[in-house]
Amino acid sequence: MYGTHFPFGGLSGLMVFIVLGIVAYRLIKGLPEDKNGKMSPREILDERYAKGEIDTETYDEQKKKLES
Repeated sequence: MYGTHFPFGGLSGLMVFIVLGIVAYRLIKGLPEDKNGKMSPREILDERYAKGEIDTETYDEQKKKLES
């Protein structure tokens, strides 16, 4: 329909795909990763204790299991 008279001729379609590719890459790269995926078991335990999700007794028991 537009042919080569459209701005940039046949390159306009290529430019659209390049822009869409860049946008998709940035969206995927910007997604938050699973924060527990890179934490050690001890770090997860410490974080849960700090948040108050587990009590001191549970924390100590789990810590001993991890250290053994």
